Amino acid sequence: MSTGWVKRKWVRRRARHKMRRRDYSSALAYCESVLNRFPEDVYILCCAGSCNNYLQHYDEAVKFYDRALQASPGYGDAHALLARALLFLQRPQEALESFNRAFRMQPKLRKQITPQLGMAFALRRVGKLQEAIAAYREAAKLDPKNAEAQEGIGWGFMETGRYEEAEDPLRAAIRLDPDAAYPYSCLAFVLQKLEKYDQSIPYAERFIALKPTDFDGHVRLGWGLGRAGKCREAAAVYERALELKPNDVDALYEIGLFHYEAGDYKHAIEALERSISPQMDSSACAYSVIAAAKIMLDDFPGAIRAGEEAVTLNPDFPEAWHNLGRSYLETGQIEMAISSLEKVFQFGPGIPDTHYLLGLAQFKLGTNSAALDQCVALDALDKHKAQELRKLVSVEQR
Repeated sequence: MSTGWVKRKWVRRRARHKMRRRDYSSALAYCESVLNRFPEDVYILCCAGSCNNYLQHYDEAVKFYDRALQASPGYGDAHALLARALLFLQRPQEALESFNRAFRMQPKLRKQITPQLGMAFALRRVGKLQEAIAAYREAAKLDPKNAEAQEGIGWGFMETGRYEEAEDPLRAAIRLDPDAAYPYSCLAFVLQKLEKYDQSIPYAERFIALKPTDFDGHVRLGWGLGRAGKCREAAAVYERALELKPNDVDALYEIGLFHYEAGDYKHAIEALERSISPQMDSSACAYSVIAAAKIMLDDFPGAIRAGEEAVTLNPDFPEAWHNLGRSYLETGQIEMAISSLEKVFQFGPGIPDTHYLLGLAQFKLGTNSAALDQCVALDALDKHKAQELRKLVSVEQR
């Protein structure tokens, strides 16, 4: 008995030594040779499982952990190690159950950073956000300098809409591990939600530097640039995103919007026309912006065609009715202009330009009293436009 115990202690120590050298293939071969002599040694079985885990042979790892648990069902470490392998196999619910068994059988595992982080991640994957945040906080107490724990806390706050609380732990995660990519992406998202668009840009740029083929990362950077008023730069970033995911209709739509905001109307129309598809929820919006761009290019017949498409797809779209009304007015279709502009007010008070255009159309139709009603409405919204419209009507009345 004594000799056997000494031998097992020695081979376990040697297995540990080989694993610490991170030569996992060699360590696995050694463990397998030991298991030929001691097939039910749970420690060596777990070492063999861990070697497979490090080698990303997760199915093989599970087999070794299962063997260990068959030999010793109450061995908490084996349950915890099995749970980690199950996470890599995208089986989070099973992993969570295995972690719970591990902690129940071996409570001291709750005081170890690796299983605590694993439990937090399993909770995260099954959507138990509040429990995941609590688990990440426990991990951070065990090791305040653990970047994964800080990232997890920040992620949890971000997912639950607590953006102000998310900012500090995400910044801490970046300080602790500057080469981890996802805290940069999360922080960029959080800052954008807090409308700190300029601040979000360097974090989104850093994420792309670490993950250059991440489509969503390019989209996040483009959105931040656009909201910060850097519309041409935003469009260029979205163009790079399209190289990763060609003909993505949402990206094309955003490119069109940012080109429009930058005054590049021809480019805006080109991108927006490419974005329109039966599957595109914002096709009506795309047509409406196309109409607005064509108005800026003095292509009023083209604006009418686009505007009519917009209101056909979405009859409850006040901006589209406004653009259509202006285009009808510019082409002399006064009654159509009045009908379109009046529809705008079915959805709300409208904007000063809508009142002005409607008053102008009514004046051209000869209904001066109706035009003066728009002057009254404009008095509270835009006195300059009110005076301009009232001057036209007053001259005619003389």
